[in-house]
Amino acid sequence: MPRDDHFSEVVWDDEAPAAPAPPPWARPGRRLPRPPRWALLALAGALVATAGGALGLDRLQVLRTDARLARTEGLTVGLARPLVAAWEADGWGTYGAEGDLLLVQGFEGLVALDAATGETRWSLEGFCQGGGWPSPRLRGDVAPLGDHVLCQTEQVYGDEVARAPALTVHDARTGALVRTLPVPADGGWDAVGDLVVTFAADAERHLLVTATEPATGTVAWTYRSDAPTEAPGGWAWPAGPDRVVLDLSSQQVVLDAATGEPVDPAEEDAGVAPWIDADQPLPDGRLARLRVVEDEPLVQLVDADGTVRRSLPGLLLAPGVDDGTAPGLVVVREGLSGGAPPGVSGLDGTTGDARWAAPVAAARADVVQGVVLLGGEEGGVVALDAADGRRLWPGDDPVAEDGAPAAAVLGAATDGRSVLLPEPGTDGSRLVARDLRTGRELWALPTADRDAVLHRLPDGSVLVSSGGRLTRYVPPEG
Repeated sequence: MPRDDHFSEVVWDDEAPAAPAPPPWARPGRRLPRPPRWALLALAGALVATAGGALGLDRLQVLRTDARLARTEGLTVGLARPLVAAWEADGWGTYGAEGDLLLVQGFEGLVALDAATGETRWSLEGFCQGGGWPSPRLRGDVAPLGDHVLCQTEQVYGDEVARAPALTVHDARTGALVRTLPVPADGGWDAVGDLVVTFAADAERHLLVTATEPATGTVAWTYRSDAPTEAPGGWAWPAGPDRVVLDLSSQQVVLDAATGEPVDPAEEDAGVAPWIDADQPLPDGRLARLRVVEDEPLVQLVDADGTVRRSLPGLLLAPGVDDGTAPGLVVVREGLSGGAPPGVSGLDGTTGDARWAAPVAAARADVVQGVVLLGGEEGGVVALDAADGRRLWPGDDPVAEDGAPAAAVLGAATDGRSVLLPEPGTDGSRLVARDLRTGRELWALPTADRDAVLHRLPDGSVLVSSGGRLTRYVPPEG
């Protein structure tokens, strides 16, 4: 029988052999050897240098962008944060601005406001125009202030109201009366450069045009139409610094602004559109310019020596703001005649060859940060990549939030990083800041009415006209 005080040990032949002993550095209780301190410091330094280099390059790029934008004319105040209303005043539009003086269209005539406070300095009654004011580019800037303001009051004759047969000439900065000029009762008048141009029919129904210097009252020149006219009135506007265009009831003629003599179209290779800054500087002293031949606009590429390298049909949209990030790019509006669809092309300023084309009915252009901002004829903004014309935003042409056609929301401005523009809404328009490249809404402010027009003031602040109210917007810090 078995005994409880004896034990037996059985060893199987297939028992796994003992594992080999681990090396000394891997035995329990032993740590991996630490690298030398100099190696750790070197590794940490390399990582910091790599990250710091990237951050340094980003910071350098920001500094370069800041410096470039600081040299760029036509930008607004910073738009990173919502602007605030500095003041509000009654008014419909602007006449001109200089320093802290802003002339606006009031309900009864012209009003001179303190641009900083909105307080009225002086006012004039009647229908007023400015003399000697060059047309600003189509980016919505307020025009520079001229020397004189010309006003014509209304007179009441029983149940009829007519304009007085005289103009009052005022100093544009003080409102002081300079002199009174007679004007024909039935012909009308226009301020053209430093001249007052009046229209009247003579005994043979020819139109007699008289140009007078408002400062002295001296007649500079007269012009008599070649043929009788059906109506005694007409229009006059400046075509460049030394040309005046007369648009009469039966003809249109270009005159020398100094002498009033007609300019021979064969000698005057082209006129200049009156409402656009028609020249665009290009690299190496070259130039793109707008000329009008036989009522058709042409874009001319001109070498530094004055040689016209190439002439192309279209309307030159010389950038109102250009920070130099698309050198040599010439933006041209096409499809103005011949039934062609409207659009714009980006041309090479040296060869005239098209770099890209986009189906946008644009009336103005800005170029900043490699983006072309196109202002539509009926308002709104379309952003294109300056390199290839690719549409960045919006995806569709602007319409109101309720799906109705866009209201009269005009003007746009940029600080170089964002775009500020009025946009129509359901209950009114909004002043909206959008990212320059993506169009993402950054912030928005309501305006007084569905219709709104934006202007950039000389100091970079913004003036919005909406619903008979003018509001000046400034950064929150003042």
